[in-house]
Amino acid sequence: MVNAQEYLDSNYPKGGVREAIEGEIDLSNRSLEGGLNFGGFINVHKLNFSFNEISGLGFGYGEKKLEVLDASHNRLGPTIGGYSYSLKFVNFSNNFYSKITLGMISLTHLDVSNNALTSLSIESSGNLTELKCYGNPLLTNLTLAPNLNINSFSLSDCPALSLLKPTSTTPSSPQPENSNELSNSDKISLGTGLGVGIPGLILTLIGTWYSIDEDRRWKIKRKLGFRVSELPPSQKKNMESRG
Repeated sequence: MVNAQEYLDSNYPKGGVREAIEGEIDLSNRSLEGGLNFGGFINVHKLNFSFNEISGLGFGYGEKKLEVLDASHNRLGPTIGGYSYSLKFVNFSNNFYSKITLGMISLTHLDVSNNALTSLSIESSGNLTELKCYGNPLLTNLTLAPNLNINSFSLSDCPALSLLKPTSTTPSSPQPENSNELSNSDKISLGTGLGVGIPGLILTLIGTWYSIDEDRRWKIKRKLGFRVSELPPSQKKNMESRG
């Protein structure tokens, strides 16, 4: 493995070199580990550091042209929050996030699938047209911008999802008192249960937990920080059977 920050600083020195780079920075599949701070890339439009072992992420204050960020398949987490007026495509899939709160005004495509999310808030992203959020079985709180026109909305394998909070930014159009609750049509389109309540939700969670395979449960426990074996159950059983 290679220290991510040392690799970045040696190949893209701070100062004039970083400012002069335009277009795309591709650091995918470089066996990078540790934290990364991308301050100084003020003219880069696309940043890709997918398929590494990066565990920390930081930016400066001048990355105003960055539109595409692919941070998938790393070890980022457990939480992230931030604001951006330029990012349009963001991929945080296959990481270890449990809570994501983003204020991205221009965001149109977001992929947070296959994390360990319990909460996702993107209420400032009124231009969002695609949200991939599948593979987060513990997600219970999803906050979106009001009046979204989403074309693609993937929420499969999120059985715990019970609350969608639309937020109002127009005082002239007050929300009804029960605006924090999903309508029946919303619940149907999101695939969540109708009239489940807390006891029903708990039973749903328990049933779902034991309906998924052992390897998947092992992966979720690992993401949430539980002490688990080094190998998933299937590999462990194969080794035991061979022994």
